[in-house]
Amino acid sequence: TQDIQAESKKFEKAKNDYIAQSSMMSEDALKKKEKELVKMERDLKNLVAEKEEELKMDMQIATETLAQDLEKAITKLAQNEKIDIVIDKMTGR
Repeated sequence: TQDIQAESKKFEKAKNDYIAQSSMMSEDALKKKEKELVKMERDLKNLVAEKEEELKMDMQIATETLAQDLEKAITKLAQNEKIDIVIDKMTGR
């Protein structure tokens, strides 16, 4: 998503800036910047994991809704065609 792309660009820019400026930085400044980069990377990974979880949940809800709609349509078709029993080969129901 756009959030991930934006954060990824920020991280890449910060990393490239660090690489470009590291030879001119003091030891303390290097350590501080490294901590910032580690935090940015961790936050980016957490954001990716969060968005993946949201996507997984959305897909699960959509799949369940589709299955329910399909079951209703099959039930209606079976009633219209005067079919007494319909068995799903995948679920055995």
